[in-house]
Amino acid sequence: MTWAEWVDGESARIHAAGRWRQVRTWDLDRLVSFASNDYLGLSTHRALAAAACDAAERWGTGATASRLVVGSRPVHDELEAELAAWKGAEAALLFPTGYAANVGVLTTFGVEGARILSDELNHASIVDGARLARADVAVYRHLDLDHLALMLAPRSVVVTDTVFSMDGDVAPVDDLVALWKTRSKASRKPSLPARTTGQARAQLKSDRERERGDGKADLKWSGGRAGS
Repeated sequence: MTWAEWVDGESARIHAAGRWRQVRTWDLDRLVSFASNDYLGLSTHRALAAAACDAAERWGTGATASRLVVGSRPVHDELEAELAAWKGAEAALLFPTGYAANVGVLTTFGVEGARILSDELNHASIVDGARLARADVAVYRHLDLDHLALMLAPRSVVVTDTVFSMDGDVAPVDDLVALWKTRSKASRKPSLPARTTGQARAQLKSDRERERGDGKADLKWSGGRAGS
């Protein structure tokens, strides 16, 4: 079978299964989107648009290379410092996309000999990050801490969405951390709740207070859904 024949056959199979997807172009005069992640309307906020224009004028329109190669712009250092202070964290590190954050963090900590424990409804980018890591990967039932407890092992990495956007439910982060504390003497593990910062203004203060408490996770990262 040639590549052309394989592509034709796969395309026909996807069409027949009703799974063919096609990119649609916006009609800006008629568009009302309920599918985007722009929950807070920040993509069209005038202050942010002006700041982006100013940044492009001052710093240019591209990264030109990785930060490790060409160095870091002061604006990135300033943003990371502000984010760390806002989160009550020791430090922060920016990634260009949520996908890059999930892949980067999970492949860093998911080394050979470690174990990644992932909620069964985690976002596809978390699933990809776990697959690309060299660690053993196990999936626990959605929000089921009893099931998770049975899987914990030394050097475990627990990863979960904070807000599961397709279902609307929220991970029990406090309970996850409490579970870690009961097992921490026997198994040293970072607990890694992922994705979602600033989902709702009323939640921000309680999130910060919780994350700055005695039971906070070793590492937190946001792989998207940041009100963008």
